Amino acid sequence: MNVSVIIPAYNAERYLTDAIKSVQSQTATDWELIVVDDGSTDTTPDIVRAVAVSDPRLRLVQRANGGLPAARNSGIRAASETSKFISFLDGDDLWEPDALEILLGALERSPECLGAHALSRYVDADNQPIREGELEGRGLRRQTLGHQGTCELTSEMPTTFDVLAIRNCFTVGAILLRKSAFDRAGLFDEELRACEDWDLWLRMCVHGNIAFTNRVVCRYRQHGSNMSHDPMRMGAADAAVRLKLCTLPNLDSRQRAIARAAMRRHATKLMRLRYGWCLEAMRNGHIVDATKQLRHATQAGLVALRA
Repeated sequence: MNVSVIIPAYNAERYLTDAIKSVQSQTATDWELIVVDDGSTDTTPDIVRAVAVSDPRLRLVQRANGGLPAARNSGIRAASETSKFISFLDGDDLWEPDALEILLGALERSPECLGAHALSRYVDADNQPIREGELEGRGLRRQTLGHQGTCELTSEMPTTFDVLAIRNCFTVGAILLRKSAFDRAGLFDEELRACEDWDLWLRMCVHGNIAFTNRVVCRYRQHGSNMSHDPMRMGAADAAVRLKLCTLPNLDSRQRAIARAAMRRHATKLMRLRYGWCLEAMRNGHIVDATKQLRHATQAGLVALRA
C-alpha cells in the first residue's frame, strides 16, 4: 500500500458510511483504510465490518475509549510497513474524489517537504455547503511575523514553522504526511484535549516544511457535537500548545524567538478582547461576568509580559 488513511471513530454511525465511501471513491486507489473504533457503544464497528467484506483495503482496529489523539496513534501504529504516506479523515468529514491525487501530486512536486496540505470547506449535517468561502479563506491566509507586523505568504510558498507558530491554518482531513516525518516528531500528544493536530504539525515543522496547494480536498462537517463548538475547551488547548511550543527542547534560537513572539501577540490580542468584554458586561450591569473577564484579561496580560 502507498497511503495509510486513518479514520478515528467514536459512536460515529450517523456519518461513518459517507466518510468511508469518500475514501473508496478516490481517483488514487493505492491505499489502505484503517478505521479505529475508540470504544464505541453504537453500531460503528458493525458498519466497518460490513464494508470490509467487499473491500479488503479496509481494516478495523478496536480499542478501549481513550480519546481522539490516542485513536489516531493506534491507527498510525497499525499502518502497513509498506506504506509511504499517512493521511487522516475524521469520521464525520468527507474527501473530495481527487483529494489523495491532489496531495500526492503536491508532494511529488516538493520532494524536500515532509507533507502536503490543501484547503477544506464547511458543510452541514446534510452535506450542504455553509459559510461558503470562510474555511477556504482561513486556509489561504498563511502569515509570518516580520518587523513591520504580519507578512502574507503566496500560494507557491510552503507552510513553515513560522506560519504555524501564529495559528493552525488547515484541518486534519486536508494533509498528507510522509510516514518518515513521524520518526523525528513523534505521534499525537494524548494528553491534549484539543488542538493535538496543530501541536503535531508544529513539532514536524521544526524539522522541515509542508507543501501547500490551493485546492479544496476536504468537506469539514459542522454539527452540534463538533469539538470546535466548545470555546472553553479550545481556548485551554490553544494555550497549552503555545506554552508547550515555547518549551520544546529542540528549537533553535530563531524558532524559539518566533514561538515567544507569536505567544506574546496572541496573548495581547486576547487581553484586549477580554477587556472589551469586561467593559461591555459592566455597561450592562453584569458585574459577575465583568469580574470574570477582567481576571482572564489580566492573566493574558501576564502571559504577554512573560513571553
